Amino acid sequence: MTTTTRKLVLKSGISLYSGPRPDEFFIGTLRKRIAIYGASAPAIFGALKRGANAAEIAATFSLATDQVSDLVDQLHDCEFFETHSSAIQISERANKASEHIKDASFAQIRKRISPELTVTRWLPGVLDSGVSKVSARQSAHLEISGYSRAVQHLYAALLTSGVTYTQFSPSFRRGNEQISELDLIGGYISSTDIGQVFTTTSANKSKSLALFPAVKVESAEELPNNFAEKIIKIHFGEIDPEILGLWMASGQEHLLISEISGGYLTISPIVKPGITPCSRCCQLTIADQSGATLLEGGKDREEMPIAGASYLAGLIAAELVKLIDTGSCSLSSSAVAIDLLDLCNTKHIAVGRHPLCGCGWR
Repeated sequence: MTTTTRKLVLKSGISLYSGPRPDEFFIGTLRKRIAIYGASAPAIFGALKRGANAAEIAATFSLATDQVSDLVDQLHDCEFFETHSSAIQISERANKASEHIKDASFAQIRKRISPELTVTRWLPGVLDSGVSKVSARQSAHLEISGYSRAVQHLYAALLTSGVTYTQFSPSFRRGNEQISELDLIGGYISSTDIGQVFTTTSANKSKSLALFPAVKVESAEELPNNFAEKIIKIHFGEIDPEILGLWMASGQEHLLISEISGGYLTISPIVKPGITPCSRCCQLTIADQSGATLLEGGKDREEMPIAGASYLAGLIAAELVKLIDTGSCSLSSSAVAIDLLDLCNTKHIAVGRHPLCGCGWR
């Protein structure tokens, strides 16, 4: 039963809708809502928006206390109220490195974090503004390897979303380290950066891109005793079988994005070795469904077009952030096939452990 004198705070984004029948209304979102009946429903919704408690609403509209309590309980069950307050948390490492973290830079973080709350406040179990979820993204560590034009957008999207510890592997862009005209894709690289080392330039610009401040930890001794990060490796393009084998043997969580072939590419499911299907399970599943097994690829390596690079980066960033926020995402259980000629028809492919793949043998 709801405490009738407790102030009620609706989450930002809760709306009032009219139903098809007279005096039928709904409170909530287009994703989830509850019904409320009667001509006074819009006024009751207005009282809820102002923060009136159940007792005040019952008295104002001459309603039974139990009737109002039932309505409030339904709203609570749908997690439409902010019942907890949370403050922005800066990682312990960054906090130690900056004595002025709560000055102007902290005010800037408050402004920049607001758009992220548009999503995080609606995650299951979130009863605050969503700021605690965004703050927790600092505990993740993502490492990008391989090569793709989409990486520039992905790197920026993750940093500005609060995934502060997004880095490039030492082998990233090996043999193609310098910035060229192909890197001018509307991201943070400009024409004046041509000829510079991509990773060095990216690291320098990350300081202004990142939502939260970051510090470079030089040794394990500098880490807090209770330090723990969620480490995920993301690889674009063909991967060295020895590296992939090492990741599988060590239990390293990873995500693979294939080369482009005929304007088509595949994002594998996020692999947790020994727990989920691996990238070979994905390849075998796709071969079974398509009736075709790749024997030899095209002669030349294909580059990602601008629209495709932006789309791919946004999709991967959204999935990784959701994984960090909730522990699962669509890529936890399925692969994604992207046809660059028809981006609106991206396909999800359910992938299970394949009987012909050795990862499932015990």
